[in-house]
Amino acid sequence: MRRLLNRVLSDDPLVRATAIQSAIFAFGTGTFITGEAVYSIKIIGLTVAEAGLGLTIGMASQFLVSIPFGRLADRIGARTCWGIGNALQAVAFLGWLFAHGFWPFIAVVVGREVTAQLGQIGWSTYRLAAFPRETRVLSGAYNRAALNVGFTVGALFGGIALATGSLTVIRFIPILTAAILLVSAAMIRRLPGAATQPSNSQPAEARPSVAAPSAPRGRPAIRNAGFVVTSFFDGLLSSHQTLLLTVIPLWLVADTNAPRVLLAWLFATNTIGAVLFQVPVSRTVKDLTTAMRAEARAAAFMVASCLIILVTDHTVIWLTIPLIWLAHVTVTGSELFESSASWSLQSELSDQSRLGDYQGVASVANTLGIIWTPALYTFLATTLHATGWLIIAAIVVTAAAGIRPSARMARQYLAEGRDAPKPVPAAAE
Repeated sequence: MRRLLNRVLSDDPLVRATAIQSAIFAFGTGTFITGEAVYSIKIIGLTVAEAGLGLTIGMASQFLVSIPFGRLADRIGARTCWGIGNALQAVAFLGWLFAHGFWPFIAVVVGREVTAQLGQIGWSTYRLAAFPRETRVLSGAYNRAALNVGFTVGALFGGIALATGSLTVIRFIPILTAAILLVSAAMIRRLPGAATQPSNSQPAEARPSVAAPSAPRGRPAIRNAGFVVTSFFDGLLSSHQTLLLTVIPLWLVADTNAPRVLLAWLFATNTIGAVLFQVPVSRTVKDLTTAMRAEARAAAFMVASCLIILVTDHTVIWLTIPLIWLAHVTVTGSELFESSASWSLQSELSDQSRLGDYQGVASVANTLGIIWTPALYTFLATTLHATGWLIIAAIVVTAAAGIRPSARMARQYLAEGRDAPKPVPAAAE
């Protein structure tokens, strides 16, 4: 048990505090997400198509507010955005109690997604502003491990609520989620600001510090074409989530003879892998060079998964099951390395005076890199079969090849703008 806790909780007080907050946040949202489909259809009275459309509109709203929220984090502080985002998201969840019909559903979904994005931008900016450079990737890893634990426990509670078959119990879920998010917001408010975490390994102008509002600031992140392209390719390499959550499950059901119950074991494998190995993998990523190496390993794992799974529509069942499980293991490996590389890229390639702005732009570019993959990958795999899997692998290799020169371009852009010192604004307040 102690070894498991060490995988999730760091000895660093701030890393530990943010990991605990993440687990609590994930417990609340995981409880609701488990029962969201039932709530939308049975209580709000939607059709499946209406529920799907509403979620799509909600995700689009996140896309639109990412850059403005990033700039807001630079102006009023990342910790403030993070905490307000959690508190407003709690209010949005309470709105589900009063939603009846399609348009009220759209209103509460957009409210939830927009406030969630405010909190996410706040957290990602806080992680860069409050932690020294050498701790940023590790803090992200502990956060990811804690999120997996929280979502798993939350899903268990949500499943218990659904198992009762009582609509009254299901109606209580948004209230529980809102209460938990208010606790999360209170925990965020107690966290320290960035000035308490200097980093001696960074140049003076790149250390987290509290600066006056009039401090010189770098150029807007959207002008850093190398960073935008790097974030796009990183988003594309994060399509391991598309394989994990969409394509492999559909392939298993539609094109193989594997039992459907195998899906539960596959997701359990991924969760356990993320909890046990995210932190050790993150320790191998220390700078831009090792981040590029991690992206290459992530791509190699994804290609291996494609090559393994493309043969499973013709294998006998005793061979299909271990092959699909192995393909899922390799996808998990891709997730571990890509996530660690992504945190490092955000740390190494962001202008330290515009951390929030860079996080907002990274969110948009990441989304552009992955948003089209569920439809395309599903079409390729289920229609073209083996050829489709090879095309998916080729897309991944292209992203891995393209991210190296774009990262060099982003770093050069930052180097050209270092003529004047650019301390960090009060981004973690």
